[in-house]
Amino acid sequence: MEEHKELIHHNELSNDAKKSMKSRVLVGVIMFITLVPLFILGDYFFFALILFICGVSTYEIIKAPQNETKKYDIWVYIVTYFVIFGSLLLLLVSNNYNSGQSLYNLINGFSHVEISLSIGTLIILPYLILTILDKKFSITDALYFICFDVILILGFSSLLFLRYVPINDFIKGNATSEIGLSVRFGTSLCLLLYLLIGVCFNDIFAYFTGVLFGKHKMCPNISPKKTWEGFIGGILLSFIFSFLFAFLLAYFDYPIVSCLALSKTYNIVILSFIMPLVATLGDLVFSSIKRHYNVKDFGTILKSHGGALDRLDSILISSIVISCIIHLMTLSL
Repeated sequence: MEEHKELIHHNELSNDAKKSMKSRVLVGVIMFITLVPLFILGDYFFFALILFICGVSTYEIIKAPQNETKKYDIWVYIVTYFVIFGSLLLLLVSNNYNSGQSLYNLINGFSHVEISLSIGTLIILPYLILTILDKKFSITDALYFICFDVILILGFSSLLFLRYVPINDFIKGNATSEIGLSVRFGTSLCLLLYLLIGVCFNDIFAYFTGVLFGKHKMCPNISPKKTWEGFIGGILLSFIFSFLFAFLLAYFDYPIVSCLALSKTYNIVILSFIMPLVATLGDLVFSSIKRHYNVKDFGTILKSHGGALDRLDSILISSIVISCIIHLMTLSL
């Protein structure tokens, strides 16, 4: 009997933990109400949302390395915004130009994600020039910005890819059909929702499982609050919910994309398992960056929940990996 009690014992919640839980739920609800309409509308509404969040994230990566003794000149801000926004727009224009579509067609503009030679040059060259012209801007700074710019460019363009690829998939399978409202504002959302379920549910369940049952620290030097119990709980519960979401859509003949049809259930299993794993990796990578620069959060736009990058770390890395896998699965059809 005593052993049974020991097995079901859970941690007592402190007042701070209870407040944090309530705050997380409240912020989540507010973000849901604010962002969902833009997800549904898609097209330039979603593109504008991505550009806004990207702008906030860009400011946060510039601020992170700075402290009382280290300040960047205005040129670092100008170059970084130019590189990131210029790369996203160049990707849009070049994809449409290569496919013979209108230069401002968002659906075809993000039919695939890549960093071409021209975009790579746009990312690398300005920072190398800054190391020569600005004495306070070192090669270490240049490498930091180049790496982070690549993550932001690939991450945000991958989110656009995931929003529009179901429409492209529908067009390929129904060449003579027009895109109906149910596709444009309904089923085309499902791939992005699938990603968000896999990533966000992992974050939510890992947090609650860790708070209630966490005993063994996972990476105390990087993220002291993460536990192996939370990690396993987040992976399992995220897998269950994301798998059921994609499987049920496929079962009722509304697959998210053709590579996730019922006949390819193994693809759903693979993606549903990979998403929480990669999400955890993204969270730890961004946490290690914050540790390196001795900052608690990247920003304060979400008050006690930090900045945009503190909420998007897992989503950005996961969107890149899932976009690559979706693209490979689509090629194999």
